[in-house]
Amino acid sequence: MKSAITGIHPSGNLTRKMTIVQQKPQPAYSIPVAMVADILLGGTAADAAAVAMETHTTSGQTPNKTSILSQPPTQR
Repeated sequence: MKSAITGIHPSGNLTRKMTIVQQKPQPAYSIPVAMVADILLGGTAADAAAVAMETHTTSGQTPNKTSILSQPPTQR
């Protein structure tokens, strides 16, 4: 599971980079319709996406479209 999640995962205009450094099984339990096994994953994730933005000049020129780069990744 760790190797399947760690990596770059594109989805449309969004790209998510995930690095799983820890996986810790939690106690399993049952409910009337299923057996539940939780796994706590620890690591980092960062998203990047190109965002189109219109800019307007004060001299009445044609608006330009520019791309804004995403912020640096944050760790949790």
